[in-house]
Amino acid sequence: MTSQLTRIIVCFLVVASITLFQTSSSAQSAKDDSINYQIIERKDELRSHMNLQQRVALLAIEEKIEQAESDIKSGNYLLQSKPSALNPDRNMREVYERGEARIESGEAALLEARKELVVLLEACDALLQQKLTLAAEKFNTSLSTKTFSEALESAQEVLQATWEQGYRTIFFDELFLFSDSETKRLNSAQSEQAYNAFVRTDGDHRAIGAPSGLELSVPDNSNATAKFVYDNAKSYGVGKKALVTIEIITSEYEQALLSMRTIDLETFEVISQNLSLISDYPHREHEHEDEDEDDAAAPQEEKSEEVAEIEASDNFPDLIKIRDENTWIDRFAQLQNPYQFEVIDSELDSTRFANLAKIVFEDSLLRNSELVLIDSDFVFRAYGKDLEEPLRMANASLHLIPQETGDIKITAQASNSDNIIEIGSMQF
Repeated sequence: MTSQLTRIIVCFLVVASITLFQTSSSAQSAKDDSINYQIIERKDELRSHMNLQQRVALLAIEEKIEQAESDIKSGNYLLQSKPSALNPDRNMREVYERGEARIESGEAALLEARKELVVLLEACDALLQQKLTLAAEKFNTSLSTKTFSEALESAQEVLQATWEQGYRTIFFDELFLFSDSETKRLNSAQSEQAYNAFVRTDGDHRAIGAPSGLELSVPDNSNATAKFVYDNAKSYGVGKKALVTIEIITSEYEQALLSMRTIDLETFEVISQNLSLISDYPHREHEHEDEDEDDAAAPQEEKSEEVAEIEASDNFPDLIKIRDENTWIDRFAQLQNPYQFEVIDSELDSTRFANLAKIVFEDSLLRNSELVLIDSDFVFRAYGKDLEEPLRMANASLHLIPQETGDIKITAQASNSDNIIEIGSMQF
């Protein structure tokens, strides 16, 4: 009776053990299935986005994995062992047990290390996705409409950034109008108003000057040697000098753009920039005089919703989306020897983005990145009318290319390379 009871208890314990083992294995399997081991395939990709602390953690996990794999290999070697000729009677059971134990501990360590690796990579990927999301929206830009006088108040911002860069001599020349692909000097009250705004802001700095005879000189007919010359150059002393460039850019929209920049007088690098929308730009009243007279003579009718919608669309877009999802712009800016870029928009000449996309894109780059921009385009349009070819003072370029979808594709290319990199897109 006692023997039979003992057998029943043993059978029960065996069944319970098997059931418990199966339940535990199923739970472990389900738990493992929830772990994203596929992310390990992206280890090399994510490594390049890790900070120092994450790289140190990755090295430690890789050492654990290497040790675990070594233990498994060593255990398999023990399982394949056979008695040697010198010790033919050796009890191999102990050797095999050590091999199995080593494999078991190695597999457990490997599993744990892989789990740690997944956790680290998922954390890195989450930060990367957050970074890419921010990068995708980083260069988006919007402009509020101001009067010409209100926009000139930003002279303080432009000059402050220029002073901080060590410029103690800042030249003011003229106010320019860029309309219908033509750049003109505005010798007008607005030009004097702009000059007075900068002189007033300059105050005790006494950095603003108006040199006579300022013009672009191109020795040996080589655009690469283009430089500004002016009368009584020695009287302005040595040191870095900047040029204020103020330009009104018109378009098919009701508002115009007012660009106020300072550029280095020698390299044409943009030092500081402010961009505003203005509603009362010079000559606008003359452009619409005939229309106003016709409107006054015609009987007034109530405007339909369709007409109102068309007129509303004449306003400058509230948001311009600029996408750089792979953070190429920041990567260019962080190079040990950064490129000097110029923006080329010649392919937009026959589109509604002519004149606009370039200046808006440059403004966003200057506000949101450390990219070095060269404004040889303005210098060529405003001062290089006798030149046969555009100035090319930069060693790399960003191209704005219209697409059938209505978007603008952005590409980058070094001057000495045929390789073209697709940066992203721009959408009005």
